[in-house]
Amino acid sequence: MSMTFNQYIPLAVRTESPRSSCSEQNRLLHAAMGAMTESVELMGFTDQSNLTEELGDICWYIAIAMDTIEPVDFQPVSNRSFNHLGREVIICNLCEQSSYLLDMTKKNVFYGRQIDKVAFLQTCQLMLELVNSICNISGIQFTNVLAANIRKLQVRYPEKYSDHKADTRELASERQALSV
Repeated sequence: MSMTFNQYIPLAVRTESPRSSCSEQNRLLHAAMGAMTESVELMGFTDQSNLTEELGDICWYIAIAMDTIEPVDFQPVSNRSFNHLGREVIICNLCEQSSYLLDMTKKNVFYGRQIDKVAFLQTCQLMLELVNSICNISGIQFTNVLAANIRKLQVRYPEKYSDHKADTRELASERQALSV
């Protein structure tokens, strides 16, 4: 299954928790916190399958963020490559960009500041470019990361998100879905 990120977004959003999707602030806070924690988890990936899973999880949170921000006049930069930096430096850059999302969201939630939607989307775009560079360095197709993430989520939530399914995950089946 080959897909663009725009095709991926509605497939990812299908598995979002209703509690996080009840307001724009909650969705953005959930996305920013999740992108941050997944970026840190990526630092300790154990193998190619785990790398694919963590990159997919980062993409899932970026999809939630991008789905939340109303369309603005934003032209994404494409074809930037960060491969020359090396995987470890790129992962640190992902953590840094995640912290920017979290900071913008924190200032909105707790200080009432408006989110600069263009800056927010540019940060999301940069994060996707960093994920793509990690894929390139690691011999993984970016579209395969997206597809693997959706397969994993279809195993976890065949219909849609549920607390019960989140609490009773079938990790072996999820891991198998990542490697198909």
